[in-house]
Amino acid sequence: MEFIYEGVKYTLQVVKIGPVRYFLALNGSTLELEAHRLSDGGLLLSIDGLSYTTYMKAQVGSYRITIDNQTCVLQKENDPSVLRSPSAGKLINYAVDDGGHLFAGDVYAEIEVMKMVMELRVTESGCIHYVKRPGAVLDSGSLVANLTLDDPTRVVQATPCKDKLPNSENPPTHGMKLHQIYQRSVEELEQILAGYVLPDPYFSQKLHGAVDSLLKCLKDQRLPLLELQELIAVTSGRIPSRVEKAIRKLMLSYVCRS
Repeated sequence: MEFIYEGVKYTLQVVKIGPVRYFLALNGSTLELEAHRLSDGGLLLSIDGLSYTTYMKAQVGSYRITIDNQTCVLQKENDPSVLRSPSAGKLINYAVDDGGHLFAGDVYAEIEVMKMVMELRVTESGCIHYVKRPGAVLDSGSLVANLTLDDPTRVVQATPCKDKLPNSENPPTHGMKLHQIYQRSVEELEQILAGYVLPDPYFSQKLHGAVDSLLKCLKDQRLPLLELQELIAVTSGRIPSRVEKAIRKLMLSYVCRS
């Protein structure tokens, strides 16, 4: 995905790697986050243990983003030679013939929006070449015409972003005990088998890391004990006490043999 913010163009690679997990890559740096849909149409983003409530409104030339009550506008690529409809409607007529010349601010077409006529204007001078014919139904952002600019240097190019995504400054949000690492490795491999695949070269690194971690955990004799301890901690008090005591006795016996 691409967007422009304060004159800087960001080109991000975004891939869904799980039911609610996403992978972002920018200039060789990476970041993973979780996105949960809210009932009011917003998204709850979880990044490095921190949560952000976000809302987005797509406009013809920009995205209006609200993050925890702070609003910013992310611009789309602004090319004055590409003329798009600012809203849904119907193209009524051309203001000049195809191939005709226009000056900055001139009307090039009229569209009907909710029984009202809206004029479409060019922001730069040039010769127009129509893509849509009168009577065509337009969506918001539909390409109406192209403009061959008199002075192509008038197009202001955004500066490509050279920064990297921030490194995590917070402790891991997932558990680091042996059985928790095992569960996370299994989950990552199940998601890969379900079709959630990272782009290269990150996929190979992720796959090898998950497999190596899984095998290391399976070779550790503490794994079944830790999993059983977690299960007993959850069910303690909800199963007969004699059953719980018998299980704990077996767990102690396993520890002694190990």
